[in-house]
Amino acid sequence: MTPRTCGVIFAIIFSAICFAFVMSREIIPFGKSDPSYDLNPNARFARNHLRQILEAISVYHSDTGVLPYHPEGSDSALYLLRNYLPATCFANTPTTNSVDAPYWDDERKELKNSGWEYLNQRGNFQSQRIYIVSHPIPHSSIVYLGLKHGEILTRELARHPGCKLLGSFVTSEGFIVASEDLSTSWSRMAPSARAEASIFESGQLTEITDTHRGLIYRYEYIPKRDALARRCIFSVKSRVEIKEDVQVDDVKQIIGIGRTPENWRDVWNRMVNSQGLKNKSDPVRKTREGMAD
Repeated sequence: MTPRTCGVIFAIIFSAICFAFVMSREIIPFGKSDPSYDLNPNARFARNHLRQILEAISVYHSDTGVLPYHPEGSDSALYLLRNYLPATCFANTPTTNSVDAPYWDDERKELKNSGWEYLNQRGNFQSQRIYIVSHPIPHSSIVYLGLKHGEILTRELARHPGCKLLGSFVTSEGFIVASEDLSTSWSRMAPSARAEASIFESGQLTEITDTHRGLIYRYEYIPKRDALARRCIFSVKSRVEIKEDVQVDDVKQIIGIGRTPENWRDVWNRMVNSQGLKNKSDPVRKTREGMAD
């Protein structure tokens, strides 16, 4: 074997090792949504249809000033989108059986055979709120979630959440929070919009560096459940830390937050003030003032 051949073999082996390392610890820009989404044909089909539904809801809201709503339920509310997109867009998986295909029931004024559940509530069209959840998809544990502006999240769950995630909120880090109050409390201390990078390991967010605030966020998970257990916020300058232990339900959404130390509010103020920053939410979160326990 010639020295040149040995060099080529070594280069191939070294490249393979480097590729394996990068794949196990991916560093991506902060704010990239859902690094674990699937791009197989069925997933592309579901995501494409969900994006069209969200766009139709957005246009309907722009035209009427309100969200689709009907007291008879989700299927009657979605019927209000009849002139905005074909009923076939409400399929969440490809099918050759026309009996199972979604269609408009003009007599009952309902959408039939929809593959999606809709929130169907009056109110403002809120960013980061879940308005659409996919119905169970055969032979798949993936659930598709639709938000304002056509944003889509996917979650792999052992059992389908039903309507449990409808109306919940999604944090800037991609965690699902059960109520608006909890979302406000969590987001008030979340990484700023200027945070530089996120680190994912095996598809899980493990660390965010927020150079603007001089903070490092670390995320710990419940073993074997793939659910968040704790967020730790560490100040590089003042060398203090806040730990947020979270409670999650059976579909992995946050339903409670407990913070330590007891004077965590004072510690948070010290963290922010040590960087010469005002203790207020970022411009992108300016409508969410205040902080709940």
